[in-house]
Amino acid sequence: MDVFVFVLIIVAIGCGTGVVTSYFESKTKTANKISQAQFEEIVSKLDKTIARVETLERLALDSDQDLKREFRNL
Repeated sequence: MDVFVFVLIIVAIGCGTGVVTSYFESKTKTANKISQAQFEEIVSKLDKTIARVETLERLALDSDQDLKREFRNL
């Protein structure tokens, strides 16, 4: 086998590997993106969840609620 053909085959394999790797990396990046509508839905659900947790914290830490619980327990 001629040295020139051998070098040409090695370069072709290297370029082919680079192209395939680049293709799969771009495919992976595209698959991981979410749409703007999905993002807004997630943010909306998160805002609602935070509001509910704040309400629960307020109820749990309210001293008036503690007093009512103590009277119920008597």
